[in-house]
Amino acid sequence: MKYPDMKDTLEYSKPRHDWNIISHAEKYCPDINDRIVLQMPHDQYRLQQNEKVTIAVYFKNYLELDISP
Repeated sequence: MKYPDMKDTLEYSKPRHDWNIISHAEKYCPDINDRIVLQMPHDQYRLQQNEKVTIAVYFKNYLELDISP
């Protein structure tokens, strides 16, 4: 979304034809925002705690969410 001209370079998943259907590897998160769909990491990668916090802070700031730690 931030760099639309790099979409083809940054897109690792297969092209999708119907954006209204969520795959088994994705999770719709309406509690966060009605636009948020998160995809599972590839290769069974497990996030470390500091990575989870970094991602949470990013979403909080980017989406201007009012959430507590």
